[in-house]
Amino acid sequence: MRSSPAGPTSCAGRELEVTRFVADVVANTGEGSTWAEVGHAFGWTISQWRAAINALAHQGWLRFAPAPRSLRPGARARLPRYAGEASALVWSSASR
Repeated sequence: MRSSPAGPTSCAGRELEVTRFVADVVANTGEGSTWAEVGHAFGWTISQWRAAINALAHQGWLRFAPAPRSLRPGARARLPRYAGEASALVWSSASR
């Protein structure tokens, strides 16, 4: 993937932020967010959010199925919390 303002790497460096957003939606609603909700939350165009979500899923940060609202944090997002590591995302099975 090439890096460009409108390209799929528009999420580079924001993996945890995007994953936290998705995890918060699941925790608050019991459902995954839509791709459009993620895109609007981060100010991305349709092509940017499609590329970003696919890239984050490929990297393991997010996962989704063909069903509506199936967007969830991926296996890579289930990081252990270490003392002093505020950026670690903890998403337990209780949050699902």
